[in-house]
Amino acid sequence: MAHHGHRDRLARELFGTSSASLESYFRLYDNLMAWNEVYILNVDDADPTSPNTITHDDILQALQLLRSQPALSYDQLVSELVLRLGKSHTKTCIEILVQISVRAMLMLDMTDSKDTWRAGERFVDFVSRSFPRASGMDASVRGALEHHKAMKAWKLKARCNIAFKGTDNLARHLLLDTLHPNGPTLYIFQCTAFLKVQLARLRRENIRKEDDLSACITK
Repeated sequence: MAHHGHRDRLARELFGTSSASLESYFRLYDNLMAWNEVYILNVDDADPTSPNTITHDDILQALQLLRSQPALSYDQLVSELVLRLGKSHTKTCIEILVQISVRAMLMLDMTDSKDTWRAGERFVDFVSRSFPRASGMDASVRGALEHHKAMKAWKLKARCNIAFKGTDNLARHLLLDTLHPNGPTLYIFQCTAFLKVQLARLRRENIRKEDDLSACITK
């Protein structure tokens, strides 16, 4: 589990703030680290005395690479981390390290094949694909946005039979799954603390919504 010193270092690197208001975010982070440690021991290395364990310093190192070089492809990042950490980590361990780092940085879950970071794809292009910008809005969309305050969850449930499901994958926020076995399901991102500190960081750094995505990642 992450001690407060590691939490503060991660919070400063990612959000430029302390970890005080991020308890829910770090509960998710701690669970992710613990789950992957068990997974690595079971799948990648049967010897529990092996040093092949992801540390918070490893996460910080991967995060700093992602923020300083957003044009790195997935393969390039893994290769660079193999050079830096290969004496203590197998390649499988480093691939899991990348998954955790991307999740910590952007709350993107790469374990689903639909949302994964492709081998030769640049990091900035992967993020752009995960958070696509609308090229335009038709009249129905503009009308809905103008009346968004009247759009209530109970109305969607009562009138459209839409169910709601929490998600920790930001790429799925407001995704309507019409094929869900329980009927039409709208995913809602549930780690609001992450959103609040990210918005505060963007305002503090004077990043506008029309700015290039790489500026949002690297600042």
